[in-house]
Amino acid sequence: MKYMKIKYVIISILLFSGLIDACAQSKFSIGLSSGYLRNYRIITENKSDLYKDYRNENESSISGFTIELNLLYNFKPKLFFETGVGYVQYGYKINEDVLIDPCFSPTTCGYNSELYRYTYNYMNVPLHFIYTTSKKLNILLSIGTSVLIPLSNNVEWILRKEFGSSKGQKIDTRNNNSDISKFNMTLDLGVGIGFRIFEKINLIIQPKFNYNLFSYENTDIKDNIYDISLFVNEDKSTKEHLISYGIGIKLLYDLKKAATNNGL
Repeated sequence: MKYMKIKYVIISILLFSGLIDACAQSKFSIGLSSGYLRNYRIITENKSDLYKDYRNENESSISGFTIELNLLYNFKPKLFFETGVGYVQYGYKINEDVLIDPCFSPTTCGYNSELYRYTYNYMNVPLHFIYTTSKKLNILLSIGTSVLIPLSNNVEWILRKEFGSSKGQKIDTRNNNSDISKFNMTLDLGVGIGFRIFEKINLIIQPKFNYNLFSYENTDIKDNIYDISLFVNEDKSTKEHLISYGIGIKLLYDLKKAATNNGL
């Protein structure tokens, strides 16, 4: 299964490269973008307020990233449609906590604290509409969606010898079998400032926000992490959405024979 997913990524990149060649010297631009994300989740449906509040108090955001190959079509003056292919990582973590009885298990003996990190890795296909001004120092507004194709959902159980220190820590990684959707889409918003380095090359700094449209339930957390006496009579069913915000850098190159005032 892992090799099949890698094959899909390679095929997508090759198809994207062929499309770029076919679109050269036309109304297209190509780009490469990457960015830093701060990832979290929000619980939108719950049966137990006690369980929801407990999770919100004990879970927090983690860092992620995205990288994309972009293809843009100039269908109207200053208006573009953007697509492409990329990789994005979402997730969140259960905050570090001191182990009450480390040597209760031989696995945890010698360690002082633990935390859990949930990461969701996707291949993404952006579908965005972009408005941009045409000056050397330009403004870019982006809105649209991205199609998310899951590559892996992982749980990292991190054991630490010293609270707050990663020195000498042990990480056990396994698959997250929660019923996160096999297919998802995001609402994407971005506002950027660009500077035209050369006539055809525009460098853009773009803060962005992403919201996963389809909800899911992390049953791994419910069944394996928070299966404690505090919730013995509580219905721990929830629905949650992954969210992220961050900042990206995008480098765009205009494929036209001669750059115009409408180009990126």
